[in-house]
Amino acid sequence: MGRIRGQIGVAALALAFLCGCGHENSAPGASWVVFASDRDGRWDVYAVHPDGTGLIRVTARREEMPPLLASSPKGDKFAIVNSAGTTVVETSGTRARRRGGDMYATPYVSEKGEVTLASGKETDVSPDGQLRAFLDARGRLWIGPNKAGRAHKVALAEQTSQLVWSPDSSLLAFTTPRRQHAQLAVVSPDGSGFRVLTRSVEGEHFYPAAWTPGGLRLLAVRGNDSGVGRAWLDQVWSIGVDSRSALALTHAYPGGGENIRPVFFHGKLTATVAPPALQRTTRVGSRTVLRTRYLVGEVRLTGARVAVLPLPHSPQTPRPTFPFLVWTAKSGKTESWPIPACAWPQGLLFDGQVAAFDCNNSCCETIDEALLVLHVGDPVPFETARGQGTAPGGGTFLAGYGLDRGNIVYGRVRQERERVLWSSVSRLGGQGPMQFEKLTGRVAGYSNRRVAVVYRRRISVFDQNGRRLYHIALRRTRTFGPPQDLYYPDPADEPQVLLGQEVGAVLQSRRLRAWNARTGRSLGSWAVPAGSKLDAVEGERAVIIVGKTVRILDLAESKWRILRFPAFTIDPGGRVAIGFFAEAAIRADLEGETLVVSYNRSPRTAEPGRVVFMRLP
Repeated sequence: MGRIRGQIGVAALALAFLCGCGHENSAPGASWVVFASDRDGRWDVYAVHPDGTGLIRVTARREEMPPLLASSPKGDKFAIVNSAGTTVVETSGTRARRRGGDMYATPYVSEKGEVTLASGKETDVSPDGQLRAFLDARGRLWIGPNKAGRAHKVALAEQTSQLVWSPDSSLLAFTTPRRQHAQLAVVSPDGSGFRVLTRSVEGEHFYPAAWTPGGLRLLAVRGNDSGVGRAWLDQVWSIGVDSRSALALTHAYPGGGENIRPVFFHGKLTATVAPPALQRTTRVGSRTVLRTRYLVGEVRLTGARVAVLPLPHSPQTPRPTFPFLVWTAKSGKTESWPIPACAWPQGLLFDGQVAAFDCNNSCCETIDEALLVLHVGDPVPFETARGQGTAPGGGTFLAGYGLDRGNIVYGRVRQERERVLWSSVSRLGGQGPMQFEKLTGRVAGYSNRRVAVVYRRRISVFDQNGRRLYHIALRRTRTFGPPQDLYYPDPADEPQVLLGQEVGAVLQSRRLRAWNARTGRSLGSWAVPAGSKLDAVEGERAVIIVGKTVRILDLAESKWRILRFPAFTIDPGGRVAIGFFAEAAIRADLEGETLVVSYNRSPRTAEPGRVVFMRLP
């Protein structure tokens, strides 16, 4: 048979690549794109055929950090570097433990299956060793001889780590910025043949990851745009070097999660048995219990549907966050949504159809948070507002939010050092814009078209036109920080405020106070134990968390009902919860005579998370 030439030959080879060499999971000689994914809430290795079909799971370790992947130049071997060490997969499907590899360095795989690490230099050397590419201090890409000779300037580029040479060293792939877009481009070593293959949607990134052995297609990673709202979950793409075809090999929603670090492999792969489901419903006497394979955090109950946030973790820990879910206890059905890059989900609100929570990635002196809103049935939560800045320098910050009958009210404030430049109250939903001209303080609640705002030593309650209905004086405590913010040397001094349909409540300095939400008339004051957390108000009842107990106070009769749960805690006193950012060992919500409680058992168990749905005894 004669050689296939010209564009017909290129098209035929591209088609052969996309179709793979057989689609059976165990077929020898099959083509795969192997990648890391957190689609079940923890990282593992998955693979699909080059046309995006035949998804299989390659590992079932459920890592907290994404494994590193690398393939040999011919694609007949690839390495997995994870917490267990380094494993090399041969074209026959044989897996062997090898030396080399590091979770914090880029691995390379030779044709002999030897794994080495990146040199750490600020240059990228071509496969034939003759050329080098590097960025200067101004972000300009240069290409020149590896040993001696003059380099020439090519274009602006983003990172040295995102420079990827083709197998035959004839092309260099890189990301070049243009306005608000990231452009994926290739160029010849002499600077000729520069062309943009594709570009990202505005504000998203797009970078090359690996070439196929024949150099006809480029595997790349692109930020996902759901069409509903931006969610920064990376996805794997296959792009033709002729810029005529681009194919998304993975999809974030509804259950794809984040997918990164793709490499090409030609050989036999056998699917690994997946671990048990992330959630399952059990019955324990009169209680219905949701068990999860991860730690759970806040819960909210509305009309027999329970919204559950995962337990937060430190933003400095590079691991994924488990999904947000809605659980129907009667049927045992769960619906879940990935939470994009959210280390510290908190402040959950839920009305049965709409959920809102703060996606907080703040650390040290840097503030980075977003108000995420999810309409049940949509594929992804969308970002309503964002707060970014630094504690000493200033920025634009979120100033609280509330949910009432599908409508979201949130505050924002712009600060420069300690000076407030502007502030506002906004509303998202069908009731029209708020009439507030500005916000003084932070939004602490929104219920029955009334907005509670905390500022200095009082809680002011306004109607939707910005008219103040009444105010509740707070205890005199010493605060620090800008007047717009509320920082308390002792966490017990910080007021915990909830505004319900009928009752408002504040817990501060071991004292719970309640008032009529419509008139502001006081309903009483009660002493509470140290370390108490106000978690919910329902009718004329308040729900308080103390250690491993849920305490329900009947405000009209001043009677307490105490329920204990076997939550795992770090300290013998039972007050310090698992997780650096966990606010309490258990969380709870109440509707009518139905109580829902979340807590965690030992993290060493297979199913540490518990959500209990029960009728009050």
